[in-house]
Amino acid sequence: MPGQNPKDTLLPCSKHPAALGQCLSINLVNRFILIRLKHIRNSCFAAAALATAACTPIEAHHGYIPDDEAIERLKPGVHDSSSVSQLFGAPITIANFKGETWFYMRRHTERYAFLEEEVVSQDVLAVRFDSRGIVESTKLYTYADGRFVEYNEDKTRTRGKELTFIQQAFGNIGRFTGAE
Repeated sequence: MPGQNPKDTLLPCSKHPAALGQCLSINLVNRFILIRLKHIRNSCFAAAALATAACTPIEAHHGYIPDDEAIERLKPGVHDSSSVSQLFGAPITIANFKGETWFYMRRHTERYAFLEEEVVSQDVLAVRFDSRGIVESTKLYTYADGRFVEYNEDKTRTRGKELTFIQQAFGNIGRFTGAE
């Protein structure tokens, strides 16, 4: 009957001893159907969970920039490189163009499933020192301040000659002596 629970359709075998074989086979079929329905339901739940997990972004945080309060405590003309190192830690990189500049960088990215990684935010803190090692200025750059650079895919010719695999494999035969 439609809308009836499959468990209610099981025949009470004890009331029909003459039809015991038929009763057992019907009960086994009904149990098989119930088990199959449970597997299908569980498979649907698993598929829904996987689909939901695939839509969740994978986040990555790289680098370190001190918080705004720490940056405000850094006073140009007062702090030197050792006090900056104590306050912020070691920089990620140091540039030596027209004085010394320390860079602290932070990047936050997200990636969905197998798609390409997208930059959510990227910040660079530049701490510039004068020739005496005293803080001259600080500047916080964001992702919007950056400039995109297109790479040149051309090959740069170098001196020397290009060797084939055979020349590389057999080129050194006889060059080395046992005197060394």
